[in-house]
Order: sequence, then structure tokens, then C-alpha cells
Amino acid sequence: MSLTRPRIQQLDTTITAFTDPITVIHAGSTQANVDMGFLYNRANGLVSNVALYWSESGNTFVTAFTANTGATDSNILVSDYANLTVGTLTATALSTIGNLYVGGNLTVANLITVNQEVVTTTEVIQGNIVADSGTASTSATTGALVVRGGAGIGGDMYIQGNIVPAANVTYDLGSSTNWFRDLWLSSGTIHIGGARITQDPGTGAVAIVPQATANNPNPVATVFTSAGTIVTAITVGGNLFTANITSSTTSSNFSNLTANSASIVNDVTIGGNLTIIGNLSVANTMIDRGSAGSNWDSILLMGTYLVNKVSWSGTTGTPTDSMNYTGVLEVLNSGGTALTQNYRPYDASTVTKNFWTRTKFSTNSWSSWIEVTNNTSQLDGGSF
Repeated sequence: MSLTRPRIQQLDTTITAFTDPITVIHAGSTQANVDMGFLYNRANGLVSNVALYWSESGNTFVTAFTANTGATDSNILVSDYANLTVGTLTATALSTIGNLYVGGNLTVANLITVNQEVVTTTEVIQGNIVADSGTASTSATTGALVVRGGAGIGGDMYIQGNIVPAANVTYDLGSSTNWFRDLWLSSGTIHIGGARITQDPGTGAVAIVPQATANNPNPVATVFTSAGTIVTAITVGGNLFTANITSSTTSSNFSNLTANSASIVNDVTIGGNLTIIGNLSVANTMIDRGSAGSNWDSILLMGTYLVNKVSWSGTTGTPTDSMNYTGVLEVLNSGGTALTQNYRPYDASTVTKNFWTRTKFSTNSWSSWIEVTNNTSQLDGGSF
């Protein structure tokens, strides 16, 4: 190391101050192959000496503890790195091999750490923090940004992704003493266990839908319309069905809800049970009810019934004087007060002109069948 063995002609011990503004160490050397600086003797080797020098191999200034004594011109062997205390440190970049400990505030424009940065009080960064490792966070221990002790954010936080807890049914949003004030949501759905609260952006109506269970697969829901009307609805296959549905399709969902309307243009298909809390009123609706069966006296539901028999044998309440065993039975019901059955027979070769009718009032018996027109389209007042 330079100046460890100065020649007597190079140093005048009676001089206490250097008048040269620049001190040159290792002057005249033609190679940059040795450490240069100062070595400080401490108790003649009883404790480690210290050195402040330029390391040629590391290409950096170093403060170090060392066993070197300066007896020979050799590079410094570092036993440990010594502390350095400065008032203000200005650097274009700061790179740490190990931990970085800051006892007060740390203000940097560009900070690069290889391993770990530890701040005991406050770190002030006058710029953006960009976590750009390229690793997506999927837990509390991995990802581009990991905050183990919790994060205190004094301003608004803007995110470009979902907020997902690291564990299921474990963490809360707010607490019993610190509540969020307002929660702003779009027209999506709030899921509370298996229940949900949803809003229709078209009508502004809001529905509270209970959780479906094995014993109650189609729970009753409550719908609050924009007009202030409270409507009872049921859920079938995730859709809401109420008396206030306007639909032109074969299925109705929450987006079809409109206040103060009760019209269904086409069929509504329900894949499960239909439970109605209250009255269901369907005015003047003819429904295809399939086969008429054998006992016509008990056919009271309004609709059309298919008649396809080879004879009237074994039947009850049929127009036995008619020899046409195929046709359509129409049942008209005015709420149980007045009922009418109309039988329109036909055969395979040609549609006949027969038209049969009978009536029933309240709890009375059915009247006899009357053939209103015969095969020649003539009115017939006969009773059979």
C-alpha cells in the first residue's frame, strides 16, 4: 500500500500542514493494480486496524477492518466492513449488498437494493414506487409487492385488478369500530353466502334473493321497484319470476321486471316447482292440457284436451250418441261459477260438422249433451 513506508526525504516531520491543494498517492505509477489509500494502526495489532482506500478489484472506495499492517505493498484483506457516518450523502444510485438501516428519514431519487432494505422509522420517496418483478401476487408472501406488516395509505388507492383475500372466509372489510362510509357499486350482484342482492340497470329495481337449498330450491325473493312497489318473486334456475313481468321470450329474468305490468306474451317455462305467496290471476287463458282422460265430469280446468279413443266404452260424461271418438274438448271456466264443455269431433277422412256442448253451474250436475249442429251443418235442438 502506498505511503506506508515513506522515505525520509519525502516527509518533513516538522511540517504540520500541507500547502498543496491536491495530494497525489501512488504518483508515477503506470498500472492500476494495487489498492490505494490510508491504513490506521490501532494498538499495534491488539485490535483490528482500519483502512479507508480505493479497491482496484472492487472498483469502489472501502472502509474496512483489516489485519494488514502496511509492512508490504499489498492489497487490503477485509475482515469486516467498517461503519461510515456522513452528514449528507448524495448519490446518483444506491446499491446495497446486505441490509440498509436508516435511523431517521431517508430521501432518495433512485434506490436499488440487491437483497433487503430495512427502515426503522420513516422512508420518504419523492416519486413513484413501481414493483415490476413480473410476478403476479397470489398470496401474502409472493408477488411483485409484499407488505408483511400491513400498509397505511393516507390517500386514495387506485387499482387495476381484483382485490382478493389470501384465504377464504378469513378476513373482514372494515371492523365493528371502523366502518366504511359508502360503498359504490355498478349494477352487479352482492353475494352474501348463497344469497344475493342485485340491481337491474334498465328499471332500477333491486332484488333480495335468499339462498336456494335442497328443501327450498326456489326461494321467495323480494323486489323493490323504482316506483316504490314491493313485489314478491320466486327464483327458478337463477331467474326471478313475479306478477310484474313483461316478457316476449320463453324465459324471464330480473332484467325483464317492469313496474305495474302483468303480461306474458309467450310461454314461461319453469324447470322446478312454482310457489306463489298470494293469489295468481290468469285471465282468459286457454292451455293445451293433453289427453282428456276417461271421466269428463271431473274435467274442470280451463283449456283444450285431446280426444283420441276407439269407443266410448269405459268413459264417464261423454256424448255417447256421437259415433266420433276423436276430436278436441274445450273447457271454459269462469272461476267455478259457470262451466262449459264443447266437444268438436272429427274423423280421419274429413272433419265433421258435429258440435256438442253442455254446461254446469256452481255445485250442480252437468246438463245433458246437446248436439248444436249435425253432420250436414244443420242446427239441431235435440237433447241426448
